[in-house]
Amino acid sequence: MSAVVALGVFLAVLGAVPAAAQTTATTASNGRPSPSATGTSPASAAPTTPATTSPGGSGSETVGSVGKSGSPLIHAVVLVDESNSLKPAEVDQEAQAAGLIAAEGQLDPESEIAVVGFGTDDGKAGQVAADDTCPMAPVGSTDFRSCLAKLKLRTEAEGSGTDHAAALDLALNILEDNKTDGVFNVVFLLTDGGLRVDNSPRYGSGNGSDPAVANQRIGAAKTLIDGPIKAKAQRLGVQIWPVGFGSSLDVSWMNHLATIGVGATTDCKVPPAAPAYRFAGNAEEVIFTLHQALANATCLHIDPDKHDDGGPGSPVTLTQTIPVIASRATITAVKRNKDIKVTFTDPNGKAVGGTGSVDGSEYTLNTSSPGSESLSITNPIPGTWKVTFTWPDSADPQTVASDLTWLGQLSGVIRLDPPSPKPGETAVATVRLITSRNIAVTDPGILEGLSFDARLSGEGFDPQAVTLTDDGQGGDKTAHDATFSGTVTVPGSATGGLSLIGRIQVTDESAIGLRGTVQSASYAIPGERSGGVVLQVPAITSAHRGDRITATLTADNTTGSDREIKIALDGVAGATVEPTTVTVRAGQNRFTKDLTIRIAPDAAYGERAGVLRALDATGGGQGVVLDEESLAFDVKAPPGFFAKYWYWFLIGLAVLILAVLVALLLRARWRRAADVSYLQAWASRAQGGPVADLPAPNRWAPQFRFVLRDTGQAIILTLANPDEAADVYTVRRAKHGQLTVIQPSGERRTDPANTPIPLASGLLLRIEDRRVGAGGGGVVPPAPGDPWGGGGQTPADPFSYGGADPFGSPYPGVPAQAAAGGGVPGAAGAPGGQTPPAHDPFGAAPGGQDPFGANPTYSEGADPYGGAPTYTGGAPTYTGGAPTYTGGAPTYTGGAPSYPGADPYGGNPTYTGGSTYGGAQPPPGQQEPKPGQAPPTAPQPGPTWGDEWGNDPFGN
Repeated sequence: MSAVVALGVFLAVLGAVPAAAQTTATTASNGRPSPSATGTSPASAAPTTPATTSPGGSGSETVGSVGKSGSPLIHAVVLVDESNSLKPAEVDQEAQAAGLIAAEGQLDPESEIAVVGFGTDDGKAGQVAADDTCPMAPVGSTDFRSCLAKLKLRTEAEGSGTDHAAALDLALNILEDNKTDGVFNVVFLLTDGGLRVDNSPRYGSGNGSDPAVANQRIGAAKTLIDGPIKAKAQRLGVQIWPVGFGSSLDVSWMNHLATIGVGATTDCKVPPAAPAYRFAGNAEEVIFTLHQALANATCLHIDPDKHDDGGPGSPVTLTQTIPVIASRATITAVKRNKDIKVTFTDPNGKAVGGTGSVDGSEYTLNTSSPGSESLSITNPIPGTWKVTFTWPDSADPQTVASDLTWLGQLSGVIRLDPPSPKPGETAVATVRLITSRNIAVTDPGILEGLSFDARLSGEGFDPQAVTLTDDGQGGDKTAHDATFSGTVTVPGSATGGLSLIGRIQVTDESAIGLRGTVQSASYAIPGERSGGVVLQVPAITSAHRGDRITATLTADNTTGSDREIKIALDGVAGATVEPTTVTVRAGQNRFTKDLTIRIAPDAAYGERAGVLRALDATGGGQGVVLDEESLAFDVKAPPGFFAKYWYWFLIGLAVLILAVLVALLLRARWRRAADVSYLQAWASRAQGGPVADLPAPNRWAPQFRFVLRDTGQAIILTLANPDEAADVYTVRRAKHGQLTVIQPSGERRTDPANTPIPLASGLLLRIEDRRVGAGGGGVVPPAPGDPWGGGGQTPADPFSYGGADPFGSPYPGVPAQAAAGGGVPGAAGAPGGQTPPAHDPFGAAPGGQDPFGANPTYSEGADPYGGAPTYTGGAPTYTGGAPTYTGGAPTYTGGAPSYPGADPYGGNPTYTGGSTYGGAQPPPGQQEPKPGQAPPTAPQPGPTWGDEWGNDPFGN
């Protein structure tokens, strides 16, 4: 049946409540509270004083102890069997088990351990039945490394029997000599067999080989154990835990030895805590069985050991899971070979060793036992820890193991809402259960083993029981949030002060390992107060290490003397409040004081839920709560650099982007200002003749490099190769739209675009800037993809000035417009002294139209295939019949034409301009064509004309 074990008792009724506003008392998971100093925390609680217990193991009790660390405080003696029924390796296993107890990190540091090796005294010189191998020393002492090595298998000359009586007697003497109030005493007996004192004369005379003598001596030893030794054990409050191994055990005797000491402590009354015989199976398992016995005796929770085989090149990793409710834990690694390396790794992947702290946890590595290592952790990080064993090359393969012990120090904060209820008013009492890391306990498996209640007491009424639940009913706001609440009505007869005390009970032995605190708080009903006090706490949900939270105290003092108010922060581990005392002067109203709640730089991460209280401390004070406000928040890791300064990052990013954009704009502006791809070089002789031109490459470049050569027959302009230097001219853009030309000689000059530059060779060089319009004004960039935007003054004109005439120029090297007088200076006449025509028949004047467009309007000239012509010159004369027009009769401004014959082309031409020669008369030496004759052939100006339409009789 489940044991119901009280973790706390009611501390007091009115009049017994301490002056402090809140009193705590530490308890084991199953016993009564151990009273602590008024107003102190469990960590500083004074140890309990052992009580005299009734004899026997059935129902007899002793008082367990908790040290200042919150861990079990014990004096223990480990008895190690050295009889010759064992093997040397088995004695060594016992020694390692004793060393594990001596290094146990779950014990309070003030705990002390002694180790006794025993055999028998067979009456020979120098023999001692039990030897104080390791005198009493603090747990974890390095002395155990050397003294445990003295344990060995005894020979017959050394007394090789098994004298349990002598061993127990020496153990009790050691405990009595080191008796300390408030310390729990325990003896662990390790043995492989029954009582064997056949040859020991201390239990009677005779020959031990005689069975009758042997039995008589064994009987005398048992009588000694059941008599004086048992009485002494119970007087000292000592538990006896037999641990047996091997195949020659006397099981009934082992069970009997467990009853000669005291039974379960009042602090830990669950069945596993009562002394009992433990069987290890073999010597290798003794270390774990003894560890289990220690955990049971001290009400620690222990998880079964894990083990695996490994060796050189085959490391072993075992895992141990520390629950969230553990406030202290010890991971033990059993390696047996001192040369095997052990590494402990926390759930965050950090290797932990030595002594230090990490993420709010404090840890200590104990290596005092050569066969094992133990890592003790306060406020351990919950989760899966790893224990890795690594063998040196010289070590033998073997089995290694690990186990885990832990205890959970649960705490809570009790409060009453409202804090000063009126007589007859219903209030809500609340207790919140949290772990040592201030993590709310919400696991249903844990909560099922616990129950909570409270009691309200005060002057003028009998104590009122308060049932606390976490089911969302009866005053509980939220179900399963680890906050237990209940309603209570203050009796109408209540006067003066009120006291609220909370209690935790363990209702199932599955909760072994848990320890609790009993909380109490004192309040006053209205009428007892001398002025109002109000606390205001900001609503926050999270905070970081090192943060400050500002609360406000507002108070009135209507009395004639100063008023002292104590400020207390309860249930918020890792946080403090300043100031802790505030003075409100006599007669002062609306007094206001800021209160600073500081989160410690090393505070453990996790939830916090507590109460900020203002207590009456006037004249020594009664600790009466004047006002209280709850606060709950998460302590989180400090924000990273980006999270902390993200806005500066955004500002910097914006500035950077702006700077990049400005830089890009400036670069684009510079590139445009420096771009020479719109330039075109023209070269000619000063006295006229061939003309050469070369456009810059149609890509961005900061300079235009070309080579200019005059062969006498032709002027040649070519682009310079990147590595070419001789005869290279370089053109760069300068300020204000000007161009700088650097000649091969190094001479440089800067001029506006289109400025003729006389060269030493007699040539004229002109650099045209196609970005500048005809009037030297705005920029006219070529339209992307425009096949006719070749860089002329009129981008849409495919044959405009500076462009390429697809039908060839009528004069070599001279574009149509240049030949007409608007080209390169010096090109005054055509080759051969001929006068070039006014216009290339297909080179429209700037601003003109495509000669093949519909219905063009010409100021002079006519489209031979266009619509109806309009003549501005004289009327032509036809010698033949009048032409027939399909589009209507033409209109002539210079009179009707006269043809000597039929239209030589047989068509019905439509004229938009003058006659074939632009007027009424043909040029000198030319006749109008007669009927049936072809038009006269115009003279060919040069061999490079190349334009089959150059003799167009209708061209201008």
